[in-house]
Amino acid sequence: MSIRIRSRAEPMSLRAPVGVPERPIILAPSEAGALLHHELRRYADGEVKGRSFLVAGHRGAGKTTMVEAQLRDVASQGQELKMRLLPVYLNGPALLDELAAGGKSESGIGDELSISRVLQKVLLALYQATGREYVLRFGICARSADVRRPALPLNEPLEMAARFELELAEGLAPGRLNELWRYLDVVDRGLLFNPGTTRSSDPQQGFKEIVALHSLNEAYMRIAGKLQDSYERNANSAQSSEASFGLEAKGADFVKPLAVLGTGAAVTAASATPGNIGTALWLGLVSALGASMLLKLSSTRKRSREAKRGRSWMPDTSASTLDRVIPLLIDRLKQAGLAPVFIVDELDKVEELWGALSPVVRRFKMLFTESSFTCLLVDRSHFEQLMREEREDERGRHFSYFSHRVLMNYEPAQLRAYLSELLEVKP
Repeated sequence: MSIRIRSRAEPMSLRAPVGVPERPIILAPSEAGALLHHELRRYADGEVKGRSFLVAGHRGAGKTTMVEAQLRDVASQGQELKMRLLPVYLNGPALLDELAAGGKSESGIGDELSISRVLQKVLLALYQATGREYVLRFGICARSADVRRPALPLNEPLEMAARFELELAEGLAPGRLNELWRYLDVVDRGLLFNPGTTRSSDPQQGFKEIVALHSLNEAYMRIAGKLQDSYERNANSAQSSEASFGLEAKGADFVKPLAVLGTGAAVTAASATPGNIGTALWLGLVSALGASMLLKLSSTRKRSREAKRGRSWMPDTSASTLDRVIPLLIDRLKQAGLAPVFIVDELDKVEELWGALSPVVRRFKMLFTESSFTCLLVDRSHFEQLMREEREDERGRHFSYFSHRVLMNYEPAQLRAYLSELLEVKP
């Protein structure tokens, strides 16, 4: 009699989504997996805003495989659900080792820098996972028959897909994203979902995708480099008027008018009546004197009024603001149809896990429990320590940290069914 182990595909491997018959996914069923599947489906369908699972078990018990299997099963039902799950993988030691080594203060004093770096790593993982999803869907749309119009060269859509992947790492402005979406003709229905699905029927789907990706890219730039922005507003007004008065007489011009007016006065006197000769002469002389004086009259008034106001606004783009930014990013991703699921693995390899994990979970409970779905994979010792803490204080601070605490246990009947499917026995 020979016993052969059947070749099987891991849940999130390249072979798994296509369902190759010779490499099926063979997993042992468990109550923990059934509960996780139920809550993941509710989360993807928008029934709950978030959940936090503590998945405990000995090393090699299959915690990671179980989580990935449930993610894949729910993802296969994506056409029926409001959102598609977006797995975001985080390595426990890389995430918490620094905090475990130097930031164990329960009061939160002295560990701000370490916690800020934890958020940076979370944001980086979220950005990478989202970028992979967008690049994958962009490539699928570029290869579709709708984009391969006769007027375009054969390889141009594929070239655009490669260019999109490269530009995504450098940061894409909203105008550029809108240009790419218009190139694929997905501004309305978007590119993350297949035509005919519920999400693609949303006329604003494409704009929601652009907003989510641009917002995430802006946040990524905060930790990838130095981001600066400025805003200035000025207002001013001025009014001026001038008035002056002057009298000017020039001697050179005095004689000519006098001679002319004298002649005129003589003529007037000669032609006047005998009783009015003196009056006429007097009037002629006065006129001559008045005309001989060069009068210059001008008026100037000056009045000036000026108002100027300046304002400069610089947004706080430091990493310390990520605790307020990341929940907004998650919300925008959900509006675009992607539901992030954070999987923090290898936590059993973190030294002093209890002291390192508690401040993070307590500080960001709203982020990891109420805004998104989080799976923390720990060993059984951490689970037992948590149970002891709760027995001593049933409603203590650890009570609401996790929505569910599951222990990887298999019933004998479940193991027998798994082995019978995994092993091929030949006489």
